[in-house]
Amino acid sequence: MDNGLQLEMNFELGINRFRNCLDNGVFSLLIETNVPALDTELGNAVNRLLELEKAVASVSAFPVGLAVTDKWPYPNSWNIIDFIRKLPAERRDRHVIYLSGADTSAKDLFNTVKVCVGEGFLNVVPVSGSVRPEDSERDVRKRNYVESVNVLDSLRREPARQVFPGCVVNPFKYTRGSSFAQYYKLIRKLNLGASFMVTQLGWDMAKLQELRWYLSWRGLYYPSVARLCMLTPERVEKILRGDSPGIIIPESFRRILESESRFSLNQFEAAQWRRLQLHVAGCKMLGYSGVQIAGVDTPEKLNVVVRRISSALSEFDNFQQWLAAYREHLGQLDMSPYPYSFYVFEKLLSHPFPVQEFPKMRYSGDPVVGGWEKFGYAVREFMFAQAHEQAPNERIAMKKMLAGCRSCSVCRLPMTMYVCPEKCPKGMASGPCGGTRPNGDCELPGQGECVHLKIARTAVWRNEVDMLEDGCLEQSPRFEKK
Repeated sequence: MDNGLQLEMNFELGINRFRNCLDNGVFSLLIETNVPALDTELGNAVNRLLELEKAVASVSAFPVGLAVTDKWPYPNSWNIIDFIRKLPAERRDRHVIYLSGADTSAKDLFNTVKVCVGEGFLNVVPVSGSVRPEDSERDVRKRNYVESVNVLDSLRREPARQVFPGCVVNPFKYTRGSSFAQYYKLIRKLNLGASFMVTQLGWDMAKLQELRWYLSWRGLYYPSVARLCMLTPERVEKILRGDSPGIIIPESFRRILESESRFSLNQFEAAQWRRLQLHVAGCKMLGYSGVQIAGVDTPEKLNVVVRRISSALSEFDNFQQWLAAYREHLGQLDMSPYPYSFYVFEKLLSHPFPVQEFPKMRYSGDPVVGGWEKFGYAVREFMFAQAHEQAPNERIAMKKMLAGCRSCSVCRLPMTMYVCPEKCPKGMASGPCGGTRPNGDCELPGQGECVHLKIARTAVWRNEVDMLEDGCLEQSPRFEKK
């Protein structure tokens, strides 16, 4: 990692309206838009962006900004700076910019951060990036992924603090191991300077509340934004096909969507609008600071969503009234992906906030660490306790045999429970990405259990969970090997 790169934050000190809204509990709306694919004419895409931004600026009902995503859903896309540079300078503090670490180097990514902040885009969310639907393991291992924790750590070390960094978390995990592994990594991001969080896209309100309760249980009070989506039949098909890692439509919800799609497109759309209204109002009831909505890509759709949200926010006076409407709309629908249905807390969606001082956790037993796992850990600890202080090729044959090492340029075994993080096809060293499957497997077929679930399981057994939440692990820069 290139820690020598200094960010030249030379813009004049001014207000940050997005940050002010989060700090003062003003419920806000972000409209998600994407950097266009390279086969799109950039000038036309910028004109559409400016039309949408003009419509956003005209909303008076509540604060609205843009959320511009990098390399999603188009991995081969235009440079994000070339796309957002035309946005009016006087309103750039309203918007949130997502910067992807996929297929780039640390130096190039930090240069992009520098340019964003220098031009007044203060609200920056680094993400490691997703694999492409057609990727094989070989393809993924050839590509470099810069982890968001490394970017957050570099921003934290900068003396200029006008930048307002955020992070992403995926609470829609349904095994004990994958749920807690996500939360351990979230705490690490917060410890490294993330000032707010945005959830992965999902529809399970109980999981959205679980995140809020988990933060409360840990005594952490950070603003959070829920990412929602205006579904279309095409978008549903894409998610079901697996083209959107980490996004889950469980079987029960799929049946409802299929039933709705048998009617006219207008009726299908009406059902989605009502569902979106209930989710937005519910997020506000649960303590979210705002929502980020995908699928609203024109000024006309924006006007509709503003009217619908305004109506929903005024429709419900209290949580119980909202809950009755939500349950009437969805019935007793189970939003978990059977047979995986783990939730961290009991009595979710019974009250907006924990009735007692701390929410009561569901007990499902500590993760099972088998005898062979314990024996393997003891051997690796004995052999490699000082590996991080030695040359990475020291005892490389034994590392490959006992820890699955892949000739990393930086050895981090003592900080990862003596399991090489390069077993992760994306090379994530500081925790799992958001794309793991419902059973905890890697998002890439055939890879088996996410390596970070094994690391987390061992850390719980060793009573060393704090290692998963503290500090920034140096990343093994694959781009230097190319």
